[in-house]
Amino acid sequence: MKAVKTAIFEKTEYGKQFANYFEDIFECWPVLLASTGVALVLGYIYLFVMRCLGGAIVWFMIILTELSLLALGGYTYYIRYSRYTPTD
Repeated sequence: MKAVKTAIFEKTEYGKQFANYFEDIFECWPVLLASTGVALVLGYIYLFVMRCLGGAIVWFMIILTELSLLALGGYTYYIRYSRYTPTD
């Protein structure tokens, strides 16, 4: 890495900063590897849960949407007839 650093990155200030970034990545590769593994495991667990419960979640949201629309309709109907009484 030292030869590459001196050959490519040491010519400008931005190159030195870029070389420092690469050195940091090379130093912390175990943490990056562990994070990748944890992300993969959690991703597969999430996919499994969605596979098992996906249909139930969809039906729950459909029912919740219908109930909220009915509640909103009932509320507007109540407000309409409680505030604005028809006068003949």
